[in-house]
Amino acid sequence: MLWDVALCVGILLGVVVAWYVVFAQLNRRRSVRILGWIQSAFSGHGSITGMEWLSPSHMLVRLRLRDCDFLHPRVHVKLTARHWPNMWLLSRFRRTEETLTFEANLPYLPHSNLEVHNRAWRIRKRRARLPKKVTECRSLGPFVISSRYDWQHEITRMMNAFVASRECEFQSVSLCRTAPHFVATVSLKAFAMHAASDSSIFDVLRALAQNASAARF
Repeated sequence: MLWDVALCVGILLGVVVAWYVVFAQLNRRRSVRILGWIQSAFSGHGSITGMEWLSPSHMLVRLRLRDCDFLHPRVHVKLTARHWPNMWLLSRFRRTEETLTFEANLPYLPHSNLEVHNRAWRIRKRRARLPKKVTECRSLGPFVISSRYDWQHEITRMMNAFVASRECEFQSVSLCRTAPHFVATVSLKAFAMHAASDSSIFDVLRALAQNASAARF
């Protein structure tokens, strides 16, 4: 009986170890292609200076850019945590997206913290369960929720830049008085498509950073 239990435990541990090794290696193989996307997106403006793994699914890429709008730029790439079976199942259950986050400091500190999120809500209802009185849905434009009592006109310029950045499908863009001052997150899938096309993600990032440095909100 004890021998059977020990055998089952040994087999289970062997499967888990094999799972970890295989999927950790798959993520590392994918990193070569992802580094190519990053190099393509920032080509002509800088280069990759280093890369390190913070975890089997979290990669940090350091950049050197010739543009003075970004200081100490770096990219965080978060892949699906497939190296442990339970983490993979949890990611599947939560439908966690793989993301790429660009971080950098700015020459001039933003005067306030600002966060912009790109969200879409969808309501799915079966046709048989729809109420007799159907609620009318309308599309809304960008809006601002602020804790300030006075409205600063400079924020309009910032919002126009953020609206323009929606073409690159950023999930969120934030400005902060503490480092890193500028953070922009995009899904890895969207980043791959834009890196392969003629659209320049770097130009959008630079426009956002320039408006953030010039703004006095």
